[in-house]
Amino acid sequence: MVGAIIGAVTFLFYHLISNLLPQKAAFVFSLFFYHLLNGGLHLDGLADFCDAFFGAKKNEVRFKEIIKDSRTGAMGVIALIFYFVTILTLAEHVALTLSFFITAGMSGRAAIVIFATKSKPLFNEGLGRLFIERAGSSELFFGLISYFIVMLILGKMFLLAGIIVLLVAVLFKIYILRRFGGFSGDIFGAGCSLVEILTFLVFATGRL
Repeated sequence: MVGAIIGAVTFLFYHLISNLLPQKAAFVFSLFFYHLLNGGLHLDGLADFCDAFFGAKKNEVRFKEIIKDSRTGAMGVIALIFYFVTILTLAEHVALTLSFFITAGMSGRAAIVIFATKSKPLFNEGLGRLFIERAGSSELFFGLISYFIVMLILGKMFLLAGIIVLLVAVLFKIYILRRFGGFSGDIFGAGCSLVEILTFLVFATGRL
């Protein structure tokens, strides 16, 4: 439910400043505020993952070396630009309601629970391993139940969008485990960021 709270708080911020600023500007500030609440961890993961994914090509050893490097390379910067440009573009075609903000906030975190449950850590240390060790079947069950209950309360179209988003999250998990053999904190963050983009895409294209 942390995602729902963050989404709701972000919407409240958006609602307040939208009375002072144009809608586009209000959303830009709200997106910045949203990532402040997250500590920027997901964006950091997205940048590190893209640096490693595109920089290492098919060299798994090199992938691990790059993803552990705290410095951001060219592909990481491009990934962040892509994230913000895509989100800001799609936001123009989405009804920025409280329900949507809650959905966006919850979807990424529900995806992380899916990534972590019965998964494998990429490294023997770090937040990724810690999260995987703490994520069990009960966490997955209650996490998904609470997610879908909230989506059902919000409406059938939100439920449908939630199912689509989490199915893609499952496919992402399968790919990562087959391709790299495990998850790290950075891969969790990257997956969460990609799910956020997908949430905007589903609502923008479906006009939900």
